[in-house]
Amino acid sequence: MKRVAIIIVVGLIALAGSSQENKRISVAIYPIKAVGAVDKSLAASLTSLLGYELNQSSKLVVIDESMLKVVMERQAMNVSDLCDDTMCQVEIGKLVQAQKMAVGELIKMGERYILTIRLIDIQSGTLESTTKDECPCDEGQLDKLVVVASAKIRNHFSENVPIPNFQEFQASTPSPSSPSFQTTSAGSIPPSSNKATIYFYRKLQLGGSGNALDFILDDQNIGSVKVGQCIRKEVGLGDHVLDCKPHIWFPGARCRPYKFKIEEPAQYYIVNHSGATAWIFEMVSESQAKEWIKGCN
Repeated sequence: MKRVAIIIVVGLIALAGSSQENKRISVAIYPIKAVGAVDKSLAASLTSLLGYELNQSSKLVVIDESMLKVVMERQAMNVSDLCDDTMCQVEIGKLVQAQKMAVGELIKMGERYILTIRLIDIQSGTLESTTKDECPCDEGQLDKLVVVASAKIRNHFSENVPIPNFQEFQASTPSPSSPSFQTTSAGSIPPSSNKATIYFYRKLQLGGSGNALDFILDDQNIGSVKVGQCIRKEVGLGDHVLDCKPHIWFPGARCRPYKFKIEEPAQYYIVNHSGATAWIFEMVSESQAKEWIKGCN
């Protein structure tokens, strides 16, 4: 029965692939291993984020994470050390008809997090490439490690994805010693004399879901936002708290409240995206916002 169930799952995967996808390289993402003191739920969130990032590629197609879990369960495996060697991981890759397998580890050493990703060729069972990225950051910034690692993997397949550095990420984050927003140059819509204009954009979603979020500013719902959508709001000067609430709750669905202070009537840009354990908000510069600001209501 176990063998029959696996064949059925593999058959569904094969039927799901379109002719266009068959031209792309199929990649399975093995659950990222939490090493040492790293929380397993943290590694699981990064696994989902890596799948999201790689799925943006025009040359790769990512095997659905649920398919991998079904096959592992049929083989009496779980997200543990039961399949911790390359030979075992290659066999799992064959069962889900993947051409490549991405296998990662998340390690914490002092104040540093280190993410390593190994790309294994399923047919030959050989190690094709390795990425290693680290940052002196907290859990809420670990999605940046995934962005960098996924860009390197995509470039391995002859894409031309810019690889950001962590100095750029840190430059887009308000300094803890200065809670107020950085002012930006004047845009196309001048704010009123005693109010600032804030553009809110939703970039990534936790766990790959299309779940809409309500953005809550100072306990007031300012609008429902899906991935890729943007809204605009005028706010008064002073202290504010930004939060969000998912339309559909699921385990791990939570937002991290974002406190900020508006001191000048200027334009500001806030991006909502998936952190390792929650949706988070951060300020970005006007140049970083230029790709999506035109779509704001």
